[in-house]
Amino acid sequence: MRNSGWGSVLLDQGKTPEEWLQVFAARGIKLSARTIRAEARRLGACRMLGNAMILLPEHIDRIFTEPAPKAVKPSSPPLPSLSRDRRSPSSAAEGDRLYEEHLERKCSRATESAEDYLRRRQQAGKRKSSRHLPKKGS
Repeated sequence: MRNSGWGSVLLDQGKTPEEWLQVFAARGIKLSARTIRAEARRLGACRMLGNAMILLPEHIDRIFTEPAPKAVKPSSPPLPSLSRDRRSPSSAAEGDRLYEEHLERKCSRATESAEDYLRRRQQAGKRKSSRHLPKKGS
């Protein structure tokens, strides 16, 4: 690599993500600085000093040649009652109905547990405790 000007590869060839955006835009590539920063951090393909990020051409090459991370599959399949099949109007209506029933059950459980909690609080307030009685002679 030939160094011109500063005598430093980093200073001569390094650019901020915003400067690289201009290079990409000239070639019709639409990216955001945030995307470039995130990928550079994920791959360790950058030079950092504090919050300042400098990318060399080899960092950009690495960002574009590394495969994107694979999506993580959920550990369990979604509940069938919550899936919505939009292929036909009858299945969509059925999916909506099942979803509404699910929400109703969920809300009723929350209401029941709140009522139980309030009952326990009320009963606890009725208990006689020496802590709450006034001291004799005061």
